[in-house]
Amino acid sequence: MNGGVQGITKALADYLTEQGAAAVPAWNTGARQKLSGPTAVVSLRGCRVAPVGFQDYLGQRQREDGVWEDWYGREATLTFGLDLCAPEGTEDGAFQALLDQLSAALLVGAPEGLAVEEFSWGELTFDTQQRLLRQSTQAVCRAYLCAAEQADGLFTDFELRGGIKA
Repeated sequence: MNGGVQGITKALADYLTEQGAAAVPAWNTGARQKLSGPTAVVSLRGCRVAPVGFQDYLGQRQREDGVWEDWYGREATLTFGLDLCAPEGTEDGAFQALLDQLSAALLVGAPEGLAVEEFSWGELTFDTQQRLLRQSTQAVCRAYLCAAEQADGLFTDFELRGGIKA
């Protein structure tokens, strides 16, 4: 996945939707849609990075054009908010069904570059101001942010790498 952490919430929302769990990114560029049923609203709540090599240096790699480049990276622990929201009057079992779908989707994998390490949720509440049922849920994932150094000393855009191959 290119772009570092930019677009990662959309990638996770798309993955969850493909796995049968309704999900949208929290900060969508389009108009906010009215929820028709339980939906996971995906946000990035935290990012903790740690070195994986001496001065973040991972070694060299050969590009497709045959040129060798220096490769740098850091290990990242990303905490995603997967807040479940549903309009007032949603059937009792619909929230549990979405939570079950999220659990199943995150147990079998994640978008390329992410490895799910933890999945947890809180109590179901009612937001009186927005008239929504809410359940705070989160997933903690491990990834690697890697970039190559260009000849001018600048770095290419970071790529999200790592994760578990199925």
